[in-house]
Amino acid sequence: MTKKQYINEISDRTCLPKKYKKKIILDLSQEFDSILTQGYSEKEVMERMGEPDDIAADMRII
Repeated sequence: MTKKQYINEISDRTCLPKKYKKKIILDLSQEFDSILTQGYSEKEVMERMGEPDDIAADMRII
């Protein structure tokens, strides 16, 4: 799975309105890139961040 696929899976699995999903994609992409700059591979970043279902389940509008 690629970074884009991973982030889109998280976004697709949230129950949030579309306008919030754009922000989620941006935030997740920035977090992903930040971890990549620490020398981790894409696969390692995904393992560190967690399963898409778990991440999506924790997302709520505050």
